[in-house]
Amino acid sequence: MVRRALECGSRRFGMAGAAYASHGVVVRILSAAEQWDGRFHIEVVGDRPFKILSSSYPPEGFLEAEVEYLDLEAGDDAGDAALAAADLPALVDKWEASVRDGGWQRLPNHLTLVREQLGPMPTSDQPGALA
Repeated sequence: MVRRALECGSRRFGMAGAAYASHGVVVRILSAAEQWDGRFHIEVVGDRPFKILSSSYPPEGFLEAEVEYLDLEAGDDAGDAALAAADLPALVDKWEASVRDGGWQRLPNHLTLVREQLGPMPTSDQPGALA
């Protein structure tokens, strides 16, 4: 999936918390380093939130989905944005635990330093700020 995003030039792909997630975000690859075993270490930034309408697994094995993009600034789909925002803090905690437990931090306590620099996470009643 990462290789495909890099080779086609878009440097973008969708991410969701799990195969059964109702929302996700398109991310843009900022940097990528291929490892000896074919995996990639990547740095991404969220680009565009979406609601998952339907999904399937094609023969390539990557989950593909039909999505509806959310416009958080315009207030469209405010209910959907609020639901996605409510799910986000738990997903961030789960992701951080995976990074820590998997030894993926670039430096010791790197995530702690990032959290300190970013400051407190906005509350889920501010979906645009949280995104």
